[in-house]
Amino acid sequence: MERKPLVLDGNGNVTQLQPGDTLDARAKEVDSFGMINEDLNPIVKLSPVYISSSANVKPAQANAPATSKVIGLAVEQIAPAANGSIQTDGQITATQAEWDAVTGQTGGLTPGATYFLDEANPGKLRVTAPTSGSLVVIGDALSDVALDLNVEKPILL
Repeated sequence: MERKPLVLDGNGNVTQLQPGDTLDARAKEVDSFGMINEDLNPIVKLSPVYISSSANVKPAQANAPATSKVIGLAVEQIAPAANGSIQTDGQITATQAEWDAVTGQTGGLTPGATYFLDEANPGKLRVTAPTSGSLVVIGDALSDVALDLNVEKPILL
């Protein structure tokens, strides 16, 4: 049985992909959007963030349900009250030093390791799962400089 994917036509109607048509989408799309830093301090590049009650972002921390709802990682350093990009999924690459600043490690990421939201330090990642607060998987290291960002919903411990 042949199956055809459903697509939107030029008028916004859902239809089957027609013979000879092609899909115009990247296979590995990365989603990012702009948000305002509500914290009093700059948000460091690669810091995990959550949406605050005023619909802005703050550094995420796994110590409480509200602060552990990670929406993504900061793509750049974001000054207080400034707008900056947040990446929600896909591969994110940075220097070893930039990863060290959010993981507390040296030499970048540990290839193959899973990274979790830190419960003790806001805006930080760690390679060991927390034992209190919330368990939040952020993603898996592909190399010492690249992370496959795949944030999971928090699990209350």
